[in-house]
Amino acid sequence: MTPAEFVRFYGLSKFKRDWPALRAKLPKETVRYAAIFDLAWSQAVGGSWNLRPTEDFFSMPERRRDFLTQVARVPGMSIYEVAKSLGLQYRRAHDHAANLLRDGKIRAVETIERGHRKMKLFPTYAPQEVPLGDGTTSPVNSSRKVSPDLIVAA
Repeated sequence: MTPAEFVRFYGLSKFKRDWPALRAKLPKETVRYAAIFDLAWSQAVGGSWNLRPTEDFFSMPERRRDFLTQVARVPGMSIYEVAKSLGLQYRRAHDHAANLLRDGKIRAVETIERGHRKMKLFPTYAPQEVPLGDGTTSPVNSSRKVSPDLIVAA
C-alpha cells in the first residue's frame, strides 16, 4: 500500500492528527519504513518536506506550531524574517525560537550579514542524545556557533 493509498484509506484529517503518535508506537524494526509516511505527514501538515512528526506537535501553542512550520517550510530564515512572515512581534518570535531550540526541534546557525549578527534557523532531525565513547549519552546542544571560517559576510 502506497502512502497516498494509506492516507486516502485512513482519512487525511485523521492521518494529520494521528501519525506522530502512531509513529512513536512503531516497533524499532519497522521504523525505517516510516520515512515516506513522515514526508507525507510533513507535506500535509506544513506544506514542506522538512517537518518532523513529534508526539507533542499538536499540544504546542498554535503560534509556536506556526513558527516551527514556517522554519520547516523556508529553512535558513532569521528570527526577524520568520516574525515578519507570520506577523509576530520580534520578542514573541524570539521566545518561540528559544523554546524550540531548547526542545531540539530546530537548530540555529549564527551568521554575519552586512555587519549584523543573525541566527539562521533550520529544522532538525538530530537525535535528542548523542552516544559517547564510554557508553553514556550527552544531550544535543541545538544552538551552536559556526566556526569563524564558515561565517558568511556579505
